[in-house]
Amino acid sequence: MEYYAIVGLTESTKKPSGLLRKHEEPPWIPQQFNRETLEWEESKSAYSYFFGMDDDFEEITETEANEVITSWTLKAGKR
Repeated sequence: MEYYAIVGLTESTKKPSGLLRKHEEPPWIPQQFNRETLEWEESKSAYSYFFGMDDDFEEITETEANEVITSWTLKAGKR
């Protein structure tokens, strides 16, 4: 799997607005991490990142993605 952080002007790979992932080989099956359900989900909007319609994402490692997910999970638990 390849992992990506969605980053805008004020965001970083450590604090992205979202996470994406896809298989390295076809079929890619892009997925976006849902911060409400705390699950990876297939997402039609994720296709726009991988197929040229959006470019505000940076590749990260699986470990970095899991660190972001852990921080979101901890924040969700404190609500």
